[in-house]
Amino acid sequence: VDILREKYRNIYTVFTGGDDLFLIGAWDEVLEFSRFIRNEFREYVNKKLTISFGIALIKPAYPIARLADVAEELLDNSKELKGKDAITLFNESVKWDSYLDIYEKLESAFKGYDNIATTTLYRLIDFCEMSKKVKYENDIKSTIWKSKLNYLFYRNMKNSDEQLMKSLSQNIEESPEETKMFLFEFVYKRREV
Repeated sequence: VDILREKYRNIYTVFTGGDDLFLIGAWDEVLEFSRFIRNEFREYVNKKLTISFGIALIKPAYPIARLADVAEELLDNSKELKGKDAITLFNESVKWDSYLDIYEKLESAFKGYDNIATTTLYRLIDFCEMSKKVKYENDIKSTIWKSKLNYLFYRNMKNSDEQLMKSLSQNIEESPEETKMFLFEFVYKRREV
């Protein structure tokens, strides 16, 4: 509770009981706090128990009762993953470890790239969707995302950006859901600047 008062001042407890916790707050603080809770939980239980999250981003006037239903549905999506220990965010459900791994890699890769056009970021999100179609539906047409990524970078970016392009290409191919989650958060953070 002290950490909420000191560091996460825009998060409020709606309900807590048993093994459930329902918080509302500023979207960026909620995402940061969820990563904090997961890491602290893992340290406390010595990695024997898991924790799953369902995170909904909604407009401020959205009714709390309906938000509770949405969040519960997202949590159920997380709990459907084998072994749980999952997060559902931006309509994607993934394991915490893979989410945190990709988040850290891309956070590092994107340092100094605050000036990327928003349209470019949304194209990258589209490529994540195309990669998912290739991965899960064997959609041959969607394999074009790789050439579109190359074209996008070489048309809009500098040669020094090649490392970012390689990182994105690898992560979009191997972890499209986690990459999409990172990219949406990156887009939303830029909106506030």
